[in-house]
Amino acid sequence: MIYRILRFILRIAIHIFYKKVAISRPSVSISDGPLIIMSNHPNTLMDPLLLAIIFKQKVGFLANASIFVHAVVNRVFDYFHVIPVYRQQDVKAGQEIDNQDSFRACYDYLEQNNTLVIFPEGTSIHELKLRKIKTGGVRIGFGAEARRAFGLGVKILPVGIYYNHPTQFRSKVHINIGEPISLQNYRSEYQQNEIATVQQLTNELRIKMETLTIHTENAEQEALFYKIKKLYKPQLKEELDAKNDHKDFVINQEIAHAIRFFHLHVPTQYQELKQKVEALDELSTQVKSKSNFDKSYVRLWSMTVLKSLYLILASPLFVMGLAGNYLPFQLPSWLARKISQEREYHASITMILGMITFPLYYTLLTWILRHYLTLHWEQATLCFIAFPLFGIYALHYYKFAKRMRHYMSVLFSSSKKEQLRNLKLLKTSVTHQLDNAKQMYLDRLNHHD
Repeated sequence: MIYRILRFILRIAIHIFYKKVAISRPSVSISDGPLIIMSNHPNTLMDPLLLAIIFKQKVGFLANASIFVHAVVNRVFDYFHVIPVYRQQDVKAGQEIDNQDSFRACYDYLEQNNTLVIFPEGTSIHELKLRKIKTGGVRIGFGAEARRAFGLGVKILPVGIYYNHPTQFRSKVHINIGEPISLQNYRSEYQQNEIATVQQLTNELRIKMETLTIHTENAEQEALFYKIKKLYKPQLKEELDAKNDHKDFVINQEIAHAIRFFHLHVPTQYQELKQKVEALDELSTQVKSKSNFDKSYVRLWSMTVLKSLYLILASPLFVMGLAGNYLPFQLPSWLARKISQEREYHASITMILGMITFPLYYTLLTWILRHYLTLHWEQATLCFIAFPLFGIYALHYYKFAKRMRHYMSVLFSSSKKEQLRNLKLLKTSVTHQLDNAKQMYLDRLNHHD
């Protein structure tokens, strides 16, 4: 019961924190268990929370032993079926790692037809790269099967998680679920050679997980990916009529594939394109405006007046939303940075703290209004409901006002107008080069097919 209540609360919190959680499921149904979910791990605590809410069945987790720091905490982890696994840094110098008890706990858990989540990379880093996959998860699956003479029916389910902006509020996350792998299909190979079969399946699992994630080779390619995505993805979405979440993810994936392709096969063109994209991104940052200044003089100024009028008339609603949400909105992110210097923890800590600060702050404001304005409880309830709605509107107003400020800075600055003209010329040149690069990449793919 406690698990279901917490999962319900978490589901609400996650769908508030993220603008959209897009889930791509496999064509076959997923049994409740025994099942091992293997996922990449880009966002520490947020990854297990997401996986916990998208599967109907209750899931357990394999986690680093370093988080088991207190008897009370350990009891909580035990209730939620979090099983410790020890790494070299988790034991004293000279002490050997012994995970036999942890493995036996996993076997027992799977034998009860449960679902276990394992992050085989072992560590969590914000990067578009699938790191080395460790063999522990596959060994656990085979160990549970071997203990039951391969009559248990364990399946491994590869999952890929991709965050558009890992720490940004109201961003988007893609969760791609692959086809389950039955360990019973590897029975004869495992019985003949355990080590080779574990390594073989681990390699196969890595290949499957790469197809479910966005993968770049290094930080340079990752930075280039985000810049090309910002510049070129809208055009690709229009060309491919990418209206659903899966097509949207595939476009991201193909951009990453193309970057790796050019870096490997056409390094000269890769460097030339990289330099132009970086120059365009830098100039775009300086101008800070996406507004279209090609409109007629009358229409340009009429739109400017209408937008300015909207900002003035809607400002009271913004102030109300700001007053009711600024403190609980800013406090969690500030505390998250104080609690951990690792940005991989910031999103999850911010969200969890927000689950506390927002309801408390809304309750306090509602009590103040009811006490000093002598509101009835129905009116107070409406106020409580209105606070988050005004907060969402305030965020929209803030983003609109920010774009308007950049728009006005260009409109009244001759130097910025010159920068904008240069930006459009450079953007046309880079877009043309990207079109050629796309065609070269597609021709290479068709040739291999």
